[in-house]
Amino acid sequence: MLYLLSALAVIVYDARAASGGNWITLKNMVPFLVTFPVSAPLAMLGYEPDLSNRFNVALLLTLCAGLIYWVTERIASLFR
Repeated sequence: MLYLLSALAVIVYDARAASGGNWITLKNMVPFLVTFPVSAPLAMLGYEPDLSNRFNVALLLTLCAGLIYWVTERIASLFR
């Protein structure tokens, strides 16, 4: 839940920021970094997700939050 809220805050802040960049534009870099656990393997497989589409970003963000929750749950179960 903490990952989902912080990632959503970062994406909204980046979308609202009016920084276009003078000499470089890193369009869709923040959504790619926030959804890295899912979007990087998809990019390696040749499926480039369209990160300018809000629905795709929401879907990838939900998948990342679920994946991170599952991994941390498995790690926590080792210490029970």
